[in-house]
Amino acid sequence: MTKTVQQSAYTLPDSAKTAIRDRIGKNEGVIPHPYLDSKGLITIGVGFNVDSKADFLKLNLRKNGENGQEGPLMTAAEKSDAYDAMVKKRTEENGNHKAAEDYKKVTKAYLGDTDVNTRLDQEIASRVPNIRKKIGAEPWDKLTDGQKATIAAVHFNIGNLDGSPKLVEAAKKGDAAAIARESHTIANKVKNAKGEVIRHERNWEAEMRNHCGALGLEAYSDACWRSLAAEHKDKPEEQRKLETFHPSIQKILDEPAKPEEKKDATAEPQPPPAEPFSNEPPSSEPPTSEAHEGDNASGLVEMKPKQKPTYGADGEAILQKLLQPLARPAYEVAVKSPGIWTEEEAKTVIGDYTMRKSHDPMGDYL
Repeated sequence: MTKTVQQSAYTLPDSAKTAIRDRIGKNEGVIPHPYLDSKGLITIGVGFNVDSKADFLKLNLRKNGENGQEGPLMTAAEKSDAYDAMVKKRTEENGNHKAAEDYKKVTKAYLGDTDVNTRLDQEIASRVPNIRKKIGAEPWDKLTDGQKATIAAVHFNIGNLDGSPKLVEAAKKGDAAAIARESHTIANKVKNAKGEVIRHERNWEAEMRNHCGALGLEAYSDACWRSLAAEHKDKPEEQRKLETFHPSIQKILDEPAKPEEKKDATAEPQPPPAEPFSNEPPSSEPPTSEAHEGDNASGLVEMKPKQKPTYGADGEAILQKLLQPLARPAYEVAVKSPGIWTEEEAKTVIGDYTMRKSHDPMGDYL
C-alpha cells in the first residue's frame, strides 16, 4: 500500500511578510471607504474585491468618526444599506465610474487601519503559496525579501503572473537585474470626466520601489533613481517622462556614482588594502602557541600575546603627539590621520622626525 506524503503548508517568514505588506500598501495605496474600481466592482482598502454582499457584510466597517476620532462599528443592517447604496450608484453610473475619492460620501463608511492590515495579510497568505508554486519552492526561498516583495507586488497589481513569463524566469534564476527590469509593469489608469480610462501612465514611484527593492537599493536614494534611469536610457520618451516626474533626475545622473554604487562583475579582484597603522599594531610575526601546563586530551592551548613593535623613544613621542587633537584646524585637512597610516608610513614619519627634532614636524608637511 502506497503512503501519501502530505506536504506541510508554507509559512512566509515575518520579515518577508512585512516587506510585501509595505510594498503593496505603498504601490497600490489604501482607500479605506467602499468604491467602484475600473470594472465597476465594489472594492475597499488595498484593492480588496468585496463585490458580493456576503463578503461586504463580513467587513468590520465603521461609521465616519468626527474630529479624526475612530467611528463606531456599523450594525449588520447599516452595512447592508451601505452595500445597497453602492449597487445603486453603480447602476446610475452605467459603466462611467469615477475616481475612488468620489465615492467617499456614498456610504459614509470606512475600514480601520488594523482591519486593512489584517485583510492584506490574508490576501498575502492566500497569494504567496501560488506565487511560490509557479516559481518553484527552492528558487523562491532563495530570493531576498525585497525580491519577493517586488514579485508579489506585480502579482497583486495584475492579478497573476501568467502575463509575466520573463519575470518568472528571472526569479527562477535568481537574476536580480532581470527581476528589477521585468517588474516595470505597474501603471496608473487616467480617466476622463466620464470616468472612462483613456490611457495608462507609468507609476514611477511604484516602478522605482519594485526596481530598487529587487536590487537591494534604498528606495528614493540617488543610487536608486540612477539605476532606474539607466534602464530607460535608450528610450528617450520614457526618459523624458521620468525627468518630468522627477525634475532633479538629470542632476543625479550628471553626478558621478559613489564607489559603493559601482558594481562591475567583470572587474578584476583588487588586492586587500594595506593593514592600517594603529597605536597598537599587530606583530609581523605569526602567532605562536604553547600548551597549558598539565594539558590533557582536550588540546587546549594558550596563545602568546602579540608583540607591539618598538619604535624607540623618538618614535613613541611623535606618535603620542600626533594622536592628540591638533591645535590648528588646517592640520585636520592637510595631514593624513595617523590612525589610518600603514606601518611603513609611520616609520617614514618617525625617521623624518628623528632628523628634525628641533622643528615642528607638521610644519614640514604644510
